[in-house]
Amino acid sequence: MPFYTRSVAEHYPDRERPPSADHFIVLSGAYEVGGFHRIAAGPSEGRWAWGTSLGAAAANFVASGYAKSSDECRISIARSFRRMLTHADLRERPDARPGPPRREPTEAINGPPGPSPPYDRTNDILLGR
Repeated sequence: MPFYTRSVAEHYPDRERPPSADHFIVLSGAYEVGGFHRIAAGPSEGRWAWGTSLGAAAANFVASGYAKSSDECRISIARSFRRMLTHADLRERPDARPGPPRREPTEAINGPPGPSPPYDRTNDILLGR
């Protein structure tokens, strides 16, 4: 099954933008299996860091590392995630397609709802209820 790569800004349009455009997630269908980004500062500047996990990220189902390119990150994520699936006795869905971008939930109306209108029995009788 193919994995799909999408920029973090494109997949999470309502989130605060990452500091650089070089932040990506990898999807297997709608499931986010991992991600990678270019390191922007420090002694590893210019290198790429990647990570992947399965489920609640138990010790046997986490992998991460560094690479020289974004393509190497994609390959490492795919290999590692497939190893985790095998270890967990799970399989990929061959027909999975990438899910839609994820939006932040809308904010609820602040405060409790107002009081209910008083019951009007006469009006219900007139309306035939």
